[in-house]
Amino acid sequence: MFTIRAFIFSGLAISLSAAELKVQARNVVVYQEAGRFGGWPANQGIWSWGNEIVVGLRSAIFKVNPTGHARDNSKPQ
Repeated sequence: MFTIRAFIFSGLAISLSAAELKVQARNVVVYQEAGRFGGWPANQGIWSWGNEIVVGLRSAIFKVNPTGHARDNSKPQ
């Protein structure tokens, strides 16, 4: 019974701590160009230090592709 009480108390303490945590975050557009597709960091990398983050980005001509990335592989990037 002590183990269950300790577990419940720990969960309550963690929940209260998370509720009190105020994180200031903002979303920003880092790349936008009409007719272009901007790739995400999976292929180019992502690095973070403290509150900073750097990502690699690849852009290509946009083309609808329901089975893959929305880029036109027949045209240069």
